Amino acid sequence: MMKRFLSILLLVLVLSNCSTTEQKKEQSISESIKNPTNKVILSSEIVWEKLNPARGDQSPQAGTIWGDRNGTEATGFLAKFVDGFSTSAHS
Repeated sequence: MMKRFLSILLLVLVLSNCSTTEQKKEQSISESIKNPTNKVILSSEIVWEKLNPARGDQSPQAGTIWGDRNGTEATGFLAKFVDGFSTSAHS
């Protein structure tokens, strides 16, 4: 009986220590991020532009999320295609 009690007590102590350690880790991470490099934006904040204006109304739309799509730096963007969109093979 005593062995079972000690086993349960040990389990409770280990679990409570894990919980406290995780909370301290999350607090430390939150405090260490002074200048985050990420930003959350709403879909309503995305500015949509024609990806290929030469295609007119059939052009896919591009919404830049970060970077400069027209520059030389790395960029992330979303694309919207009109129903039935197709393009020839390209590289």
